[in-house]
Amino acid sequence: MARWSCYTKIDQFVFLPMQSMGMAVTTFVGQNTGAGDIRRAQKGTYTGLFMSIVITVCGIIPLWIFAEAAMHMFSQDSSVIYYGVFFVRFCLLFITSCCFNQVLSGALRGVGDAKAPMVIMIFPLCFFVSFTCSRQPMWRTIFTWWVSATRRAGLCAQPCL
Repeated sequence: MARWSCYTKIDQFVFLPMQSMGMAVTTFVGQNTGAGDIRRAQKGTYTGLFMSIVITVCGIIPLWIFAEAAMHMFSQDSSVIYYGVFFVRFCLLFITSCCFNQVLSGALRGVGDAKAPMVIMIFPLCFFVSFTCSRQPMWRTIFTWWVSATRRAGLCAQPCL
C-alpha cells in the first residue's frame, strides 16, 4: 500500500501536465468548432497531442533517472523504495499512451460528444480492475501492476472508435 501511495504522488508530476493539455484542447476545439473553423480545431488537436507527448517525455526522463530519490521523499523503508522504483519505471514505459487518451478525449468533448470519452475511459478501468480482483491473492500484486500499466495503453483504443 505504501508503494502505491508513493507512486501516485510521483506519477502526478507527469500526469497533471498531460491532463491540463487535454483540458486546453477541449476549450480550443470547442471555441474553433463553434466559430466554424474545423481545420483549425483539427490542427490544434494535433499540436496539443504533440506538445503533450513532448512535455510527458521531458517529465519521464528525470523521473526515470531519479526514481529512487523521488521515492525517498515519501518513504524511508527499503522495501517500499525498491518495489516503488520498479513500479515507477515500469509504469513510465506506458505513460505516453495517456497523452492520446487525454488530448483526443478532450477534442471529442470540445465538439460536444461527452459520451464516447466517458465510455472509453470507464470501460478499461472497470474491466481490468474487476479482472484483477477476481484473481488469486498471491497474484494480485503482479496483476495490479500489469493492469495499471496496460490500462494506460488500453485507453489508446479511443482514436479507433
